[in-house]
Order: sequence, then C-alpha cells, then structure tokens
Amino acid sequence: MSTTPIDYNSLTSLLLSSDTPAIPFDVTFLVFDQEKELQGEVPAHKFIFALNSPVFRSSFCGAGNFAGKDDKEVEITGTLKSFRLLTNYIYNKPTTLDELTLEEIFEVVDLAHCYHVAKLEQALEQLLENYLVTKDSVIEVAKTAEEFARFELASQALLRNCAKTLQKSLTDTAAFVEFSSQVAGTGDEAVCLKLFAMMKDLQPQHPESVETQIIIFCLKVREKKGT
Repeated sequence: MSTTPIDYNSLTSLLLSSDTPAIPFDVTFLVFDQEKELQGEVPAHKFIFALNSPVFRSSFCGAGNFAGKDDKEVEITGTLKSFRLLTNYIYNKPTTLDELTLEEIFEVVDLAHCYHVAKLEQALEQLLENYLVTKDSVIEVAKTAEEFARFELASQALLRNCAKTLQKSLTDTAAFVEFSSQVAGTGDEAVCLKLFAMMKDLQPQHPESVETQIIIFCLKVREKKGT
C-alpha cells in the first residue's frame, strides 16, 4: 500500500494565508529609519524567515550576530514600506514592484542584499534592467544608479538600461550633437561619458561610431568651458 506524500508547500500556504494565521507569529520586527526613529512593526514567523534567508537562519537557528533564538523582537534598519515588501515576498504574497520609485527599489535591494534573499535581488535587477528610461530622464536615472553603486549588480543593470536607451535614441549625428550640447557644462559629463563607454560595449561590431560620438561630446564640453 502506497501513501500520498504530504504537500508541505500547500499546507504551509494554507496555514499562513490569513491575516491572523493558524500558526501564531513568534517574532515582531521593529523597523527603524536611519535616524533611529521607529517606523512601525511587522509580525512574522521565525521559521519562514529562516527558510528564505541564511542570515535569519543563522540568527534564529544558530549563532547569528543580530538576533537570538529566543528574541521576541528584532530591530531592523530600513523603511517600513521596503521591509513589508520583503516580508510579502518571503511569504509568497502578491508583491507589486512596478509601482516603486527608483529610490524605493534600491531600498528593497538593500534589504534583499543584507539578508541574502538572492531570488528577490535577481528579480529587482531584472526590474531595473527594464525600468522605463527616456532620453530626457537618462542622466538623472544614471546618477541614481551611481549613487547606489555599492549594490554592483543592481546598479550596473540600471546603467545598462540607460546606455541602451541612449543607443536607441541617438540614432544619427544630429541627435548626438543635440544631446551632447544639452549635457555639456551641466556637471554631469562624467556619468555621460560612462554611458557612452557602455554603449561601445553594447555594439562592439561598430566601436568607431561610438568613438566618434565621444569625440563630438568632448568637443562640446570644451566649447562650453571656453564660453
């Protein structure tokens, strides 16, 4: 006689699906901002967080350095919104990432990186790779990517997105000259040159065309400095 294996995934989802789950919460995360002001509380289950994060697993089940096995309250640094998004992801609840601002995306990246939630990090990198960037916003978006350069993979994903946007937008010399004139003298020349260099990597079969564009840009910068 054979037996039917227990479907632990479905069972766990059923037990945790309601706002007041059948399995009681056994930890409360206290979320503080950078100024140490309490933003709010998020109740949770230690075993769920331990399953999804080696950092929490080490703390709740081993010898972690920021929370103990018996702690009923755990302090977290971040924003309440970003930690709730992390929590929803860990609980496999519907999580809308598309409506986040760039800063909010990187706040969630910070938490996913800190607690080693690798699949969420990858999802956020994909989101940044496809984030809506226009020719008018590309420099500001690239500056935001540079601001969060400590998260290398996420930052590079957004910079690649910016470089691809320029590659699609600057289709002829006239468009490139116009764009170069707009950026030259603004103080954003360095980030612009970085994007041009990435454009060269995106089209290795025609490096000379990008090199010509870079020369045009440098001439525009020199022209602005001379005025």
